Amino acid sequence: MNGFIISLGFIFILIGLVLTKENARYLLAGYNTLPEKEKEKVDIKGLVHYFRKFHIFMGVSSILAGLTIANMIDYNIAGLFIAIYTILAYIYFFLRTRRYSKNSLGRNSMAGIYILSVALLIIIIIFGYGSMNNNIFIENNDIIIKGMYGETIDMEKIQSIELTSSIPAIGGKINGYILGNTRKGYFRTVESEKVKLLLNSNKKPVILIIKLTGEKIYFSGNKKSNKEIFAEIEKTFKPGP
Repeated sequence: MNGFIISLGFIFILIGLVLTKENARYLLAGYNTLPEKEKEKVDIKGLVHYFRKFHIFMGVSSILAGLTIANMIDYNIAGLFIAIYTILAYIYFFLRTRRYSKNSLGRNSMAGIYILSVALLIIIIIFGYGSMNNNIFIENNDIIIKGMYGETIDMEKIQSIELTSSIPAIGGKINGYILGNTRKGYFRTVESEKVKLLLNSNKKPVILIIKLTGEKIYFSGNKKSNKEIFAEIEKTFKPGP
């Protein structure tokens, strides 16, 4: 993650340093495709000056803030920060650059703002949904897990349910959501075993559900203790054949 943050920051800085008033007619997106009469309506000197200043600042601030969050808090939170920070910064950038043009270049900036706003909304929805606590309970003969990557499991298809003090070392994500202590979805262990994690916190012990098929689900709630949840399930759990 540190390498990604530094590389991204230097890309922003490089973009800012490369653009000049002379090469803007070839390199500046939107402006380079305008007819000559339309280009005359653009304050290209002011636009290039702001463009350079913005991207150099973006590069330096992304590196400093990103590395601080990654190394002092969590690298996944740093990734989320970089995504949201970049989108918000470019929304601001497009709003500011409209003052340098009264033609189609300014209208194109609004299109960029709308697209970035939709992207930001999607990120917020995914983040909000992923941060919601998974709830687990028994209804009829099923164990029901609500929330992201939740499922309904027939108790007759479960081999065992137990408390375990640890989860296996994870080698990578197959299809899942990670943010801080939250891990939800399908992951691969360092021993190449596919497991499902529904970890809403780092509370220990965690609940381990093993299906008759051998699939393992590791669950940790965020509100109740895992021991309380396990005790409630154990009262009515009837393992399959």
